[in-house]
Amino acid sequence: MLNHYLFEYSNSKDDKNTLHKYIADAIPEVTTIEGPQQIINILAKSQPESIFNSEQSELLCYSGQASLLKQCIILPNNYELFLAPWLADGLHSYSHPLVRQDWKRWFPSAHNAVLTNGQKMSNAVPIESFDGLKFAANNQYKFVIKNHADADNYWHWTFEWLPRLLILRSLINDDLDLKSLSFIVIGQSLTQFQEDWIELLFEREIVIEYYRSPILCNNFLSVTPPFPAHHSRSWLSRISECILYSNNYLALNKTIRSTNKRIYLQRGKALNGRNIINEGDVLNQLSLYGFMPLSMDQLSIYEQAHIFSNADIIIGPHGSAFVNMIFCKKHCQIIEFFGPGYLSGHDYSLAFMLELSWLFIEGSSKNDNPTFSSDYMIDIDKLTEILNRCLASH
Repeated sequence: MLNHYLFEYSNSKDDKNTLHKYIADAIPEVTTIEGPQQIINILAKSQPESIFNSEQSELLCYSGQASLLKQCIILPNNYELFLAPWLADGLHSYSHPLVRQDWKRWFPSAHNAVLTNGQKMSNAVPIESFDGLKFAANNQYKFVIKNHADADNYWHWTFEWLPRLLILRSLINDDLDLKSLSFIVIGQSLTQFQEDWIELLFEREIVIEYYRSPILCNNFLSVTPPFPAHHSRSWLSRISECILYSNNYLALNKTIRSTNKRIYLQRGKALNGRNIINEGDVLNQLSLYGFMPLSMDQLSIYEQAHIFSNADIIIGPHGSAFVNMIFCKKHCQIIEFFGPGYLSGHDYSLAFMLELSWLFIEGSSKNDNPTFSSDYMIDIDKLTEILNRCLASH
């Protein structure tokens, strides 16, 4: 039985495509969230109805599912699975109608398999549609570590792809032999943080097959993660404890005796803009309060965890480095910068689940119609006012 999961084993012959299924609890985990109305409004605008019930101020997290599929097709940079006879179903593991409805909103051009009243899928796709299709020849069980560029973003990796690996590890402990698995990556090679996590979780070298085109797999182990994992305290603990109780982290703690308690997160090598135009002024002001500017780009997952776990207050522009809030001690102060073209409530919901103090500052743009990637300026007086208030209450 998986930790935090209620999977049952069955061997139904009714579904011609499925050998075995591990079926999760269909009832979503619900957490009532509190906060200023302004932040609740941001949550309502930035999170779909399926994961944030704005009327009840409830965060929802849906359990995933693991299935061993006889045959399916997986594409690069595509969340859909194409199940024989090639019916597309992006979230085939999630049966909840709200989730499936939101899926169609997020990806309107996707094939979007439809569940009929009899719970069968429709919307067939001819096999000729899959250009460059390759066959993963052996009959070992196959598991895709990643097949989408989103996985290279630390936020998406931590809350969407990493839980798959944690579920897989439990399945290996309970039902599967690691030697019987063939690991697959479709697209770009693994990043350093992905390699570090895989080494941590499996504690031995694994052989990975790389593809750049669609692949046809027999015996495909499909694992759908909890959705979204950052709305579940049990999953947040499960992820963070992997690092905090690891030998590498404990050894690092022994060698680094002190660390700065006040951190300014720099964007580093961000590829999607959202840079702070007057960051020099921001740094000068924060230096008066003893803040240390740091970029997470070149740091190991253990070093990042060490910095966040020892910090009292962390300030910086919105970015995936704030995933490391999962390592913060309770009541750590977070001040996050946003550009006027993009306000997201995801980090507030994460901070709320972790019992952290979270505030945000909305910057201003020279662009009359700012977008998600627009650069912006931070009001130094507003930053100073909020910072003084945080420090006085800490």
